[in-house]
Amino acid sequence: MLTKIYPTFILFIISLFSNNYIKAQTDSLIQQQVIRSGKYATIAYTTNQGYVLTKKEIEQKLLSVNTSALELQKSKNWRTSEAVIAVATISTGIIELINLKNNPKANATPVASVMLGGLVMELVSGIQAGKHYRKAITTYNNHFQP
Repeated sequence: MLTKIYPTFILFIISLFSNNYIKAQTDSLIQQQVIRSGKYATIAYTTNQGYVLTKKEIEQKLLSVNTSALELQKSKNWRTSEAVIAVATISTGIIELINLKNNPKANATPVASVMLGGLVMELVSGIQAGKHYRKAITTYNNHFQP
């Protein structure tokens, strides 16, 4: 019986300490750090104390302020539209290629225009999503400015 309670008790104590650690950092700024390793660079978001934030922690922080939560939702909406456009573009391209295979005398121009239009719309959606995500972080950080 004691062997079943002991691991649960340890996990409970660990969860208490980890939740307090995250709560202690809820009102700190979110900073963007570029980490270079060889030929490639990675972007990491940190607090002003140097703690590296996970995607879930960033989202929790952004949702804690109403204005940044609205911008985060706009970013998510643009990401969703980007995924929908990608699926629609790829499926339309596949359908058109099957039609071209079945009818070799058909014109291939509609396929190229549909694919190009879809790629342009995906690019615009991606840019807009990134813009709103950066704006959400800026709005969150401005919340702490006097």
